[in-house]
Amino acid sequence: MKWFLSSLLLSVFTGLASADLVGHGPRALYAITERFVALVDSSIDAVLIVDNKAGGAVVGHYVLHDESVNDDPDKWVNPISITSCADCHHIFITNPFMFFKIGLEKPLADMARTLDFSGFNQKAQI
Repeated sequence: MKWFLSSLLLSVFTGLASADLVGHGPRALYAITERFVALVDSSIDAVLIVDNKAGGAVVGHYVLHDESVNDDPDKWVNPISITSCADCHHIFITNPFMFFKIGLEKPLADMARTLDFSGFNQKAQI
C-alpha cells in the first residue's frame, strides 16, 4: 500500500510540474548498489541519487548548470549518460557534444555503504 501511495503522489506532483519542465526526463542510470542508483535527468539538468528501498526517494542531487542560467534551458548541460566505478572519486556524464567529469569527496559506493550522500552536492567539481 505504501508503494502505491508513493507512486500516486509522485505521478500527481510530476504531472503538476510537467508544464514547467523542459528536456526529456531521466535519460540514463548507474547502479551504485542494489539499493541506490544515480540517474541523469535532462528535465531538471541534474544527477539524482535514488533510494530504491525507500520507494524511489531522492537522497542526493547535483544540479549540472550554474544557478545564473536557471531560466535558460538552452545553456543547460542536457545529460544523456552517466557512469562511475565502485572505487572512483568521480562520475562521468556526457551530453550530445561533451564529456564531463564530476569530482567527489569519496566514491558513491562508500556513500551508499554509510547511507550518507551529503558529500554529493554542489561543492563537488565539474
